[in-house]
Amino acid sequence: MARRRWERTGEWRTVFAPEAPRQALLSILAGLARQSVPEGSETVKRSRLRHVFRIRLVDGSDVFVKHYLHRAARPFGWLGAPSRSLEELSNLERLAAVGVAAVEPLACAERHRRGRLEDAVLMTRALPRARPLAEALTQLPEPDRIAPLGALARSLRRLHDAGFWHRDLHAGNVLVGGEPGDGGLAQPVLVDVQKLRSLRFPLPGALRVRDLAMLGAELGTALPLLEAYLAPDFPQDDAGRLRRRVARAAARRARSRLRSRGRRCVQVSTGFRIERHGRFRVYRRADIEASALLAVLPDSREARVSRAARPR
Repeated sequence: MARRRWERTGEWRTVFAPEAPRQALLSILAGLARQSVPEGSETVKRSRLRHVFRIRLVDGSDVFVKHYLHRAARPFGWLGAPSRSLEELSNLERLAAVGVAAVEPLACAERHRRGRLEDAVLMTRALPRARPLAEALTQLPEPDRIAPLGALARSLRRLHDAGFWHRDLHAGNVLVGGEPGDGGLAQPVLVDVQKLRSLRFPLPGALRVRDLAMLGAELGTALPLLEAYLAPDFPQDDAGRLRRRVARAAARRARSRLRSRGRRCVQVSTGFRIERHGRFRVYRRADIEASALLAVLPDSREARVSRAARPR
């Protein structure tokens, strides 16, 4: 999509990749213009500002759709500024130009009303059997983790040397396809690159540390990733300094992440619930039903009564 050609399709201003399934994607856009989500779609994330869902097309391929609601984010308009979808599309094109593996963009669309940006959409091709790299690594023995971590480290080194700062490099934003038993994992790819910024010169050490420490803290260790990142030609003095800085920053992030998760476990949010069920106050993740938690409570009470009744 290096040469961008916009076209008008109904209410949308759109641009398509050369091999994109245009008619299927246009059908999705027509539904979104009517505030209608396609039947059979699977919601991945949803808030008042963004709806991300996955949909299977008639040809059997899966597509991720990010629908940004700019009218909710900026009710007074966003005149002259690019949409978040267009920003991410541009970043994906830049990554492809420097050889960094990322998701494949299929289409970008914007809808304006009276000169104001209303909403925008980015569609990308889903990676077959994709899952977060951190999850995939837990299914591999220690020696087999070297290859995917090395591939990711080389991509990040190329990214940083080209002057790009990801800014949101957590474990959920690195996906990998394939299975350990069918020839190994595929090349890790970057997703959610809307926040990526280009400095137009090799990234300075402080910003390299931020990206590497964020990812290392969530993977549990930054060491294997960092060693592959530094090999084979990183200046020796700078390599030692970077190792120390990343280790300290990753430890700080891990502690901060633990405190943040602890606070979120007692606050109502999009991912957490606090409810009253009879005489019980239930704290649960939104994807875990309260009935599943309540079902084990009678067994716990009976066990305590049984232990208390045992002869001393």
